[in-house]
Amino acid sequence: MRSRGFTLTEMLTAISVIAILSGALLGGLSLLKKNQARTSTRALLEQVSAAIDAYVADHGVLGDTAADFQANPLTYLRQRDLDAGKVPYLELRQGQMSGTKILDAFKGPLNIVVTEGATGRRHTTKIVITSYGGTGNATTNSQDDAEIEWNAGGDEAGQWKKTK
Repeated sequence: MRSRGFTLTEMLTAISVIAILSGALLGGLSLLKKNQARTSTRALLEQVSAAIDAYVADHGVLGDTAADFQANPLTYLRQRDLDAGKVPYLELRQGQMSGTKILDAFKGPLNIVVTEGATGRRHTTKIVITSYGGTGNATTNSQDDAEIEWNAGGDEAGQWKKTK
């Protein structure tokens, strides 16, 4: 008795089922990777906000000027302490920095905006840290955007709140 092999139809059916299953699996893995990057970015925002809190608690002010802090956050949160042989306020891994910028998990720069003002006799500082989900563009509204805000005056003084 002769053994029967696969027919061409059976083989093509098996290959197409495997292709469909692998396509579904790769789509799911891509979504998992994007969710991991989104979670890492939100954790980085909280890490940066904690570093700013610690810096302000130790120094009483936010850098030499708000504009200087906004332009060079790594100088205040990391480099000065490393140069002095101290533990920095912000520990970053390789790939989380580019020059003076802090990079999110999408490899886009975090946008740190510091606004100072006065209400009557009270000095106010508002810090907004934003990640644009890898687009690096504030005009692009992405579901991966994340933002955290801090006010040094008013009802929510000294509290970080997630705004996105």
